[in-house]
Amino acid sequence: MKKWKMWVLTIVLLSMLCACRSAPRAFIPLMKVSNLGECRLCKWDTEKNEIVDIGRPLFENSEDPHSLLYTLWDGHDCFILSDDRTRVLETNGPVSVDLRKSNRQVFYEDYTLLKEDDNSFVLQVRDQEYRFRVEANVSIDGECVRGERLGLSGFCVDEAAQTVWILLNAFSFELNRINLYICQVSLADGASRIQEVKNCPTTLSPAFPPIGTNVLAIHGEFHVLSNTQISRISADTCEAESVFEVLTLRNSRHFATKKTHGYLMTRLGYYDGKYVVSVIADPQTVSEASYLCLIDRGNVVAVTKVDSEYIAPNLYHQLLAHGQQ
Repeated sequence: MKKWKMWVLTIVLLSMLCACRSAPRAFIPLMKVSNLGECRLCKWDTEKNEIVDIGRPLFENSEDPHSLLYTLWDGHDCFILSDDRTRVLETNGPVSVDLRKSNRQVFYEDYTLLKEDDNSFVLQVRDQEYRFRVEANVSIDGECVRGERLGLSGFCVDEAAQTVWILLNAFSFELNRINLYICQVSLADGASRIQEVKNCPTTLSPAFPPIGTNVLAIHGEFHVLSNTQISRISADTCEAESVFEVLTLRNSRHFATKKTHGYLMTRLGYYDGKYVVSVIADPQTVSEASYLCLIDRGNVVAVTKVDSEYIAPNLYHQLLAHGQQ
């Protein structure tokens, strides 16, 4: 009986040791943007709740430091800059640095989608290029509007099905908010159809529009940020659902002792299946430091107080899907 117990205890201890060795450390890659216009790599250790700089500054833009906040990054070695005055300073190993040519240019995996001046679309991937127009129409405030005249929010591609889903937006004066639409385009014949997003979030505003870094396209879904809500939209069903409300912060243990109850979300990232969100206290209620929040399945699992602006991975790549580091 004693030998049997000893064997059980040995197996349990070995299992625990193996689990400790194999468990990955909870690091979130970040880029820190200083007021002087420097951008450097960092990592957020969510276990120790500290952010550590790694390496020297990567980019610099002293003429417009704010433009660095619109950098797209896959969390590893792919960067897309928004201002041609940004200088590349130093990189550790080979990296890919590109420049976004227009606010009407969006990215997904190896694909680039550009909306041209004549409202036609150009989809580029590696050495291929597709040109098409969106002929489908939508009704906005009683007026028939061709889909290609709507604003471009994002897109995703199913290469096997030769299908592109384009997320579009338009302001409704009757509803006093931005509505979202999804246009499905066949790359085989250019045929298109457009649908209004069902259960469209009512929090989308021209002051914080669903464009640029406020929209992430991941695995056939669009994740859209407003100041008070994160919504997930299925490209296949064209239906939206709220996955996180800023009011949730009030009930989390991380903010239970805070004096203010007003918060705004300002930046959205995604890593290892979790949202990384920048949060500030509502400036109309109180002046307080900013925070980075890690959100997993609607729950706030880590929070750290910050005194600088940070960019979390916001460009979809297989790296994000598997959480490699």
